Amino acid sequence: MDILLKPVKRLRLADQVFDQLKGLIETEKFEPGTRLMPESDLSSALGVGRNAVREALKRLMTIGLLDHHYGKGTFVPDRKSALGKMITTCVY
Repeated sequence: MDILLKPVKRLRLADQVFDQLKGLIETEKFEPGTRLMPESDLSSALGVGRNAVREALKRLMTIGLLDHHYGKGTFVPDRKSALGKMITTCVY
C-alpha cells in the first residue's frame, strides 16, 4: 500500500500565540474595544516567553487586528478600522 505522508511542521511559539489570539479576535471572544492584558501577563497565561508574545502582537497589529496606544495598552479595534487598515496594508 502506497501512502503519501507529508512531514509534520513544527510551529514556532509565536505562530501558536498568533493563531490563538487571532482566533479569539475573529470569533469576537475579544470584542472591539477590549484591552489586552500586558505582555508579561499574556506570556504567563500562555506559558511562553515575552518574545513570542511580542512577535505575535506585532503581527496582529500589522494586519490590523490590534491597535497599540502608547501608555494605554493594546486594544482590539472595531471591525471597520481593522478592515481599512488591512486594505491599506495590502495596497501599499
